[in-house]
Amino acid sequence: GSAAGILSSINNSTTTAGGPWGHVDSHGNWVLGNLDRFTFAEAKAPLSLLPGVDACGGSAYVQVRTRSSSTATSDLKDTSKVFQYTFLGLTATASLTPSCDAGFYYQAEATGPDGQPVANPSCAWTFSNGMTLDQCSGFLSVPPGTYTATVVVVDPLLPECSETASTGSVDAWALLGVTPLLQPRCDLSFVYDALVTGGGDPAAVGYAWTFSGGGTVSPPTSSAKSGTVTVGTGNVAYLAALTVSEAHEGLVCTASGSAQVTPYAPLAIDLALQSAAEQCP
Repeated sequence: GSAAGILSSINNSTTTAGGPWGHVDSHGNWVLGNLDRFTFAEAKAPLSLLPGVDACGGSAYVQVRTRSSSTATSDLKDTSKVFQYTFLGLTATASLTPSCDAGFYYQAEATGPDGQPVANPSCAWTFSNGMTLDQCSGFLSVPPGTYTATVVVVDPLLPECSETASTGSVDAWALLGVTPLLQPRCDLSFVYDALVTGGGDPAAVGYAWTFSGGGTVSPPTSSAKSGTVTVGTGNVAYLAALTVSEAHEGLVCTASGSAQVTPYAPLAIDLALQSAAEQCP
């Protein structure tokens, strides 16, 4: 009766059955059978009486005390440490995941008071570049840069309750692209090079070339940005296929391209000396 809605009761019966595994009686003995009088109590209180706790969850600080009699001035016999008890409410998590497609993925999830995932929550995202979205997950195309976000999640079964979650940062990069550059030469060879665009760090790009065509090629593959390929037959077409790759935060972004080139055979000159017929003056 100290506050409205609080109910408590002490076991005042000698016929309350104990568990089949036994229990410790008031003398410290492990026994079977019924529980002794006054060995346990129960109480309940409306959550509305606890500051910071409501139907949306919260936490309260709790201490359990026992004493030797029912008087308020009785000696304190035992007490627990003060601990924090958390009442399950709506909890939300949010994350940003990098992508190779000039943007990033965003996702928000929520768990309800029953500890189960919330079905079809509503979400209100605010990103660090000022953009807002009302989808819980998806892909966002953005200019290169570093981004963070916050999201407000609402359980449709508890529309009066909302939870705000923040994300870590994520980097976005321009779309990686590559153009193979081939230059024919006049000595049964051609020069290759790569023009890389986008990505995060051009110096960190890896190269994988393959060469083929109407004659032999040396080398048939290369991991260099540029170089020279020698061919066995001139004046026929050769193909150079290139894939570049760049690692980002656990991702490997790739781009591919190809080009053709026709290297020339060396120019041959055959000189023949001829004497003209003598003419008499």
